[in-house]
Amino acid sequence: MTQRKMERASTQTSKVLRKRRGYVLMTAAAGMLGLMGFAGLVVDVGYMEYYKRKAQTAADAGAQGGVAEINMGRENTVNQAATADVASNGFTDGVDNTTVTIHNPPVSGSYVGNARYVEVIVSKRLPTVFMGFLNLSSMGVAARAVGGPMSPICIYVLNPTAAGAFTISGSAIFNNTCGIMVDSNSPTAMVDGGTACLTATAIYVTGGVSSTTSCPPIPAPLTNSPAMVDPLAYVSAPTVGACNYNNFKANNSQTISPGVYCGGFSVQGNGTVLTLNPGTYIINKGGMSVNAGTTLTGSGVTFYNTSTSSGGSGYQPIVINGGSTLNISAPTAGPLEGILFFADRSMPSVNNIINGNNASDIVGALYFPNSSLAFSGNNTTTSYTQIVADTLTVLGNTTVNNDYSSLANGSPAKSAGAMVE
Repeated sequence: MTQRKMERASTQTSKVLRKRRGYVLMTAAAGMLGLMGFAGLVVDVGYMEYYKRKAQTAADAGAQGGVAEINMGRENTVNQAATADVASNGFTDGVDNTTVTIHNPPVSGSYVGNARYVEVIVSKRLPTVFMGFLNLSSMGVAARAVGGPMSPICIYVLNPTAAGAFTISGSAIFNNTCGIMVDSNSPTAMVDGGTACLTATAIYVTGGVSSTTSCPPIPAPLTNSPAMVDPLAYVSAPTVGACNYNNFKANNSQTISPGVYCGGFSVQGNGTVLTLNPGTYIINKGGMSVNAGTTLTGSGVTFYNTSTSSGGSGYQPIVINGGSTLNISAPTAGPLEGILFFADRSMPSVNNIINGNNASDIVGALYFPNSSLAFSGNNTTTSYTQIVADTLTVLGNTTVNNDYSSLANGSPAKSAGAMVE
């Protein structure tokens, strides 16, 4: 082969190689573009899924808030309350491409036309991060929730994480003509052991149940239920004024009047009968102690346990020992309607105990939102008892009824209802 032919062949080979390198670069570029698009899709879809979950949480909150208004007889503020609850979860109607739609009654699904139910739809357009390179500049997320009435509840356990938040053990028998709600998400949020027997119209548990009893709860608990908010959060605490009584101790039978009792409230002496005139008994520092063998009797009363000491050093529990007789009932009207015991919401956790004997009648709400309660009524209420506590341990034999006919506004606990769709 001549020199010229060799040069011509070399030139042709170089051209072929350059073309091949060009094809490789184009293929690699196309592949990189595809990988970038796929990575962008993964990132953007993950981002949308995150907002989808947030939107669902907001829709659930709105539906529950709307039902709470219905339960409190405020049907004219359902939309306002539901919209506010959605907004508090980060989705405000008309802001940042967000649309919030409230239907009461629902216009779709299984509860169309039923005014006891609230439908909430949350939708939002979100800008994409990477998919814009593929001319997809935004994507939409949407969520829908329907809330409605659930089995009337009279036992609320509010702690969100505690194991054994609601515990019934030993040989206790706890009968309820209403429902139980346990907010804890612990795998053992509810513990039912020993030979204890529990009955209710429904048992809702956010977490799980540990049941080793020979008498399983009736009905079976509904686990993974949505947690509920404090149903008495709307009740305003009494105003604490100047002391009317200091270091009160009753060791003989007498009748007393409402007021501010500073430094503790104690009932002692076997056979002592303490009669309470109607009204609010504010216990400022020192807590409340009722010994066995004594009797508390009174209607239209509320005990408010608080402390004005700096740092909360004066907070002490309410301890009503076994063997005492409690014939006490809450007000039937007014700002504390239905509230029998009310623990200051600022109170650090203390261990409250309410024990009555089989002659007791405890009528009203036992409200301990940040504290534990051990309850052993050993009685059957003639009308109603409600318990709202951070954690609850049930001992003894008690039957809880839910007849609120004596109250001007029905049940004190205004349930947010259940998510049904």
